[in-house]
Amino acid sequence: MEKALSLLEEHTMSSELKVHWNLPCIPLLEHSSLRAKALLTRLKNRIDTKGDLLLPMGYSGAHHPFLLKEELRYELDWTFVNRWNSGWFEFLSSNSAALMPPSMDFCRESSKQLYREKNYLWLAISSGERNRIYLIRGEKLLVLPFIDFSKLSVKEISKALKSSFKKIDTPLVLLFNLFNNNNTFKTNNFLDSLLYLKRRYNISFCKIPQYFQDEAELNIYSFSYSENGDIPLESVLTSKELSDSPVDRVYRIEACKIRENRDYLNKPELLKKILIINSPQYLRSKYANGNFTLQTPPIKGRSFIANMSGTVNLGEADMETVIFEGKLKNFSVRGKEVLIDECSSSYISYPKRQFSFEQSGIFSFEDEMSRGLREISGIDLPDSRSPGKLMIDYYLLNEFPALFISVFITYPELRSVQTIQSYSPLEIPLFRITPGHTVMLEALFPDGEKYSQKLPAISGYYRFPGKTFILTCGESNLLVDFTDYECRRVNLLPVRIRKIKKDYLLYINPGGSYCSCPSTLIEGVEEHFTLMLIAGINERLSPPPIPASVVKELSPAWIGRYSAPVKKKFI
Repeated sequence: MEKALSLLEEHTMSSELKVHWNLPCIPLLEHSSLRAKALLTRLKNRIDTKGDLLLPMGYSGAHHPFLLKEELRYELDWTFVNRWNSGWFEFLSSNSAALMPPSMDFCRESSKQLYREKNYLWLAISSGERNRIYLIRGEKLLVLPFIDFSKLSVKEISKALKSSFKKIDTPLVLLFNLFNNNNTFKTNNFLDSLLYLKRRYNISFCKIPQYFQDEAELNIYSFSYSENGDIPLESVLTSKELSDSPVDRVYRIEACKIRENRDYLNKPELLKKILIINSPQYLRSKYANGNFTLQTPPIKGRSFIANMSGTVNLGEADMETVIFEGKLKNFSVRGKEVLIDECSSSYISYPKRQFSFEQSGIFSFEDEMSRGLREISGIDLPDSRSPGKLMIDYYLLNEFPALFISVFITYPELRSVQTIQSYSPLEIPLFRITPGHTVMLEALFPDGEKYSQKLPAISGYYRFPGKTFILTCGESNLLVDFTDYECRRVNLLPVRIRKIKKDYLLYINPGGSYCSCPSTLIEGVEEHFTLMLIAGINERLSPPPIPASVVKELSPAWIGRYSAPVKKKFI
């Protein structure tokens, strides 16, 4: 922000630009440092003299999909009114054009109702295959294209602007990311190029509220929050702002610890903290260089019986699990197969090549409470400084009708930064979708909230927030639950639909991601999570209560990063 303000203040023609500042309210309302106050004074002067406006992210700038119902209500209510500071409220309310959170929740009905209750203009960003910004007010929706300057050089920015202004007549949004350290804010060439193009193509810079005043000239759509609404499912839920790297999952564990205090909603300081740690700004400041460590409990010891290969069946009650060569392959319920009979996989994918984890051992184990298989694998990428390690336990717990899968992974460390196209500690093929048919997904949150979504036979990838997910295709049902001690953590479930010949296959990728990211987000990270899977045929599935004896057998979720390469043995 300081760099952007300095650049605008120094440029003689910057008054021609109308800038909308997208900031969380916490630094505006509660930061007491002299530097912060000086920045706010400069920002206020820019707004008063140049006509800029604010786009508050909300109180803390938290990701809405990761907040429980009451947490989201406070995130919105405290945007303009809270108990800590009122000095900037008049400034905020009179200069705010719209609310633009890092990501909005268009899944839960309670979230949609909150958006309706607040008579704000909302902005939602989609950065899937097409960059779009959705402006929403009441029942109206305006869709505008945008260019993300944060990912481009000055030369690429000029080229993109020339191309865009030759093709379109509708407004174009120009987006900056102040946390990105490319050369956009290190030179005046950017503003010079922008102002040159402004004059050449007769561009006018407007304030966002003007878009809704000029309905005769713009294409204003009717809008509903239903599954058939005008915001495409793949656009909202694949927004790259809603990322799912191990680094991003750190704060969900921290939030889970706060939620263990069931009275936290009545304790403003705890509630305030849970909102702050769900914001991307918190992550960037605390884990800016990947320098984070959380307590990593020891991996549970197992009493190994023998090396195992070929097909192994693990059965409990009416459900039988089929594991082939250490990979989950299928479930059968009363003799009927549930999945498509293809093996799970573990990999890290570069843009032009995919690398699979190579198996080094499969062992059966059995102890007082559990029995199952442990698969041990590793991966050594071409530019690895240290290899990655993966251990997966598939096991049953006595007299409990579910398969538990515990994943322990250490991502490889690389010698140089690479682009990771996608990665998966455990990608599971589920269903075959024939054209014209759909898969129904139902998601449950820790506070009892739920939503459902139809997934059509169309190629694409999605990310759904929740804790428990129930997927239904025809007569086959599968329940996937992210299991932890207190069950108060919101997760993302990546889902991909891929066309194979005439049909479409649906995959889930718990703990992984189908969105590209720099290798620095995952390298050297050590992570654990546990899944509970229950399969069914023509029956209504729901998460069963987990007895205390079973909970004791489950390891708590954790994420950590080595400060230096450390050799650890899984056995």
